[in-house]
Amino acid sequence: MEDIDYGNRIAYLHRQATCERTLHDDLTFSKREVKVVNQMKGNASHGFRKQFLSDEAIKILHKARELFQKPGIFP
Repeated sequence: MEDIDYGNRIAYLHRQATCERTLHDDLTFSKREVKVVNQMKGNASHGFRKQFLSDEAIKILHKARELFQKPGIFP
């Protein structure tokens, strides 16, 4: 996650994951398609926020960084 301030224990939320399904003419749905978009609910900038992180959250993020170290994903 690139928007984490470990020193102040804050994650900045600037994106959201969305799930889309298309309704077909025969009233069936397509498979779910998950996208990460650079906007928050309602396309409003006030949706951007920060989340304070607990000790457990910090521990999990460090472990994820250790396990999935990939350029551009976990700086």
